[in-house]
Amino acid sequence: MVEKTKDSIKVAYILHYFPVLSETFVFDEIIWLKKTGVDIKIFAFDSRQFPLMHREGKELAEETNYAVNPKAGIGSFSRVLWENFLFFLSSPVKFIRYFCGYFFKIGKKEFSQIFFLGALIKKYKPDYLHAHFAYLSAASAMIISDFIKVPFIVTVHARDMFVANSYLEDVLRRAKYVIVKSDYNKKYIMNKYSWLSADKVKTIPCGVDAGQFIPGEKLARSGTEIISVGRLVEKKGFTYLIKACKILQQKGLEFKCEIYGDGPLKDELLSEIKNLGLSQAVFLRGVISRDELINVLKRSDIFVLPSIVDSQGDTEAMPVVLKEAMAAARAVVASDAAGIPELIDSGETGILVPSKNEKALAEAIIVLAGDKNMQLRLGRNAREKIIRDFTLSKSAETIKVLFVE
Repeated sequence: MVEKTKDSIKVAYILHYFPVLSETFVFDEIIWLKKTGVDIKIFAFDSRQFPLMHREGKELAEETNYAVNPKAGIGSFSRVLWENFLFFLSSPVKFIRYFCGYFFKIGKKEFSQIFFLGALIKKYKPDYLHAHFAYLSAASAMIISDFIKVPFIVTVHARDMFVANSYLEDVLRRAKYVIVKSDYNKKYIMNKYSWLSADKVKTIPCGVDAGQFIPGEKLARSGTEIISVGRLVEKKGFTYLIKACKILQQKGLEFKCEIYGDGPLKDELLSEIKNLGLSQAVFLRGVISRDELINVLKRSDIFVLPSIVDSQGDTEAMPVVLKEAMAAARAVVASDAAGIPELIDSGETGILVPSKNEKALAEAIIVLAGDKNMQLRLGRNAREKIIRDFTLSKSAETIKVLFVE
């Protein structure tokens, strides 16, 4: 048998949706692993259509293997049914066991698609399967792994581990490795599932390409430009940033705050901005491409991310966009939620404030707004930390070691 080397490893990435606008860390990881010589093919259940998509996501989508929808017509139904029948013939007892345990939990369409993707993956003959998020993609990797006898790795992120998830425990038991994105997450999952081996759970933070986020000269202007980026969901804590901006207004600070992103809380946040009389100071700008983000970061003064633990227990791991702002040498203010303190040394590479505390948030912004030298020092230190500890090349090489093992 030919021994596998770092340059001959084949990995099948199994994803629910691909590409996803807010999941730049997935295609960044794939691109960098490919650069190191890993042969990767992407297998996904569906694509999501966004009015805006990052260039890298579009390029990878063109080579992604998508599952056929059995509801698309008799031809599609027959193709999916045939692959299910072949997997059934290969191991009837195993197929029935998964059918009884997962058919209704996953859903009949998605369950049947697992075996369609399984057939494509089997032809690819990978050495590893890798799934991001402990939902359908990870359950699929677990099932396909059992049939084709190829080990799988799962990367869990945040909501898939912090909020009740009917797939998680089975996936954790049977994955060869479990990748988490912060030591906070590792401690959490090890405490919740005490039977997990510490050697099985690997902390590998998402890296960023600092070369893309070259610091730029800020425009000479009056006032302070504050930006924030993220999905408009509860755990991002944008309501506390808006409330902090009201305090800034009352204190007489000249500023503009722009929040980039979209999500279910958009109307609620717009109403809050209007009710607080901030319509001329705080703006929801919608989704943004990475190329646009780079330019926005260059012209900003302060990047703020007021993350919280939400009402369902969901929170951050270690936000990629915060690392991107640090790579761009911006002064950052963030809450002390979850894994964020592992990224920011308060007073050295940014400022940490207690979560759900708009007064502390406003005070930190006021301090930074009045001290340009502090902005420059924190930004410079932040970029150095990203280059030292959180590069894409470092995270990709660490993941690659797991594949080779």
